[in-house]
Amino acid sequence: MAAQTAREVLTSRRPVLAISPHLDDVVLSAEAFVGRPDGPHGPDGPDATGAIDVLTVCTGRPAVAESQPWDEQAGFADSDEAMTARLLEDELAFAGTPHRRHRLDLLDSQYVPGERSPGDSERLARWVEDWVAAHPDALVLLPAGAGAAVPPAAATSGESAPEVQPQAQQHPTPTLVDRLVATARRGARVAGRVAGRVGRRVAGKAARTAERVVLRQPTPSWGPSANGDHVWVRDTVATALLGSPHEGVRVAFYEEVPYRFGGRGDQSVTALLERLGAQARRCELGIDRRAKAARVAAYASQVPLLTDGQPPLSEPGGLPSTERYWVVR
Repeated sequence: MAAQTAREVLTSRRPVLAISPHLDDVVLSAEAFVGRPDGPHGPDGPDATGAIDVLTVCTGRPAVAESQPWDEQAGFADSDEAMTARLLEDELAFAGTPHRRHRLDLLDSQYVPGERSPGDSERLARWVEDWVAAHPDALVLLPAGAGAAVPPAAATSGESAPEVQPQAQQHPTPTLVDRLVATARRGARVAGRVAGRVGRRVAGKAARTAERVVLRQPTPSWGPSANGDHVWVRDTVATALLGSPHEGVRVAFYEEVPYRFGGRGDQSVTALLERLGAQARRCELGIDRRAKAARVAAYASQVPLLTDGQPPLSEPGGLPSTERYWVVR
């Protein structure tokens, strides 16, 4: 039997586990899987709904609420307020999809002082290996670690600010602000319909604070840096799956938005696989940008911080028309 091409692996009927470091990464970067109408198994496959499994890793809350720069820029008073809103945004983003979502409840690196505990890596690897054991012939999707090299003065937050051209003003133009506020308000209307009073309160707050958040955002002088949480998740799971035999299981990497705008993922993926003694084939998949933009818009607190120009990622014109993947041979 001839070996499958990268495209055939990505579109074949098999169980899929998409691993999302944060509460938006898979929606931002893997619409080819989140939005595929018939799903990875097809209408007559083992799962007629086409559902995939999505594991979000960093969904935990610090034991004592704390304030960090990224959350403050998003308009939140502390980590409790931020996680409450972001979990609701994730519910809205996946509304209407059949996907099974799982949360590991580890902390975002912005809440982790110093190095991560080895226990975090062990817990992540064990969860994935247990899932793989129950799903033979599966496809596991990991972040590629796209983005620019981290500059010496970069913040240690789990998020990276997008690049702004040197000639750009520190404050966005009124047109951009208006569009970002409108995006947040659309999220508020959706939340009101789907989540009732709590949804209106949380998403409405995002709308009221969007303009203030955008106007005070500092102007960085570098492109989006490779995210530390993405690299940690990628390395942990890839080492676990490729470092020991898992017959029938395929591993692929998805290129992250917006980090790809700072540096494509090819070099990062190649360097990792060279260390692991493996190779991969690259593939571009076309997507429905309108559908993806509608899902991205649900993350109303995050969109303003992930956009450095017009249009924002919550509009079709702000998104690439294809997504890049690498499938390990």
